[in-house]
Amino acid sequence: MHRHDRHILIALVLLLVAVPLVASPGAPHLGVEIGEPAVKILEGPDDDSDLTVRISVRVKNTTERELAVDLIVQGLDREGSELYDLHLNDAVKPGLERTFTDTNYIKERVFKSVTTWRVEEATIRGGQPNNTLQRSHSRRIARALA
Repeated sequence: MHRHDRHILIALVLLLVAVPLVASPGAPHLGVEIGEPAVKILEGPDDDSDLTVRISVRVKNTTERELAVDLIVQGLDREGSELYDLHLNDAVKPGLERTFTDTNYIKERVFKSVTTWRVEEATIRGGQPNNTLQRSHSRRIARALA
């Protein structure tokens, strides 16, 4: 094996080890620690087979400045297809932890098909949140599957 090939092999091995560490939900990312989503049924099903659910995600700001955090939480079926998504956003003061929470409706049939809840995407920037993103897609996907 040539010296150049050995360096490429070492770089690939390091990349394979480092990427999962950076991408894992609990790991600090851009000064923010993001927990796993917690989902709880609050009511239902109602006459339309809708459940009222609460979706919460713990977010900790590990920086010394206020951050606006936008999250996309997804519900996936066992094949990994997206059945439901929800936007959560808020500001987190320096060094503090907050729980981002929203209450929403989801068809009982869709909820029962979700096997995994995850934070698909996190956008972090300085300043106040852009609250217009919240709930922008959650009903569109759930209704399409109803």
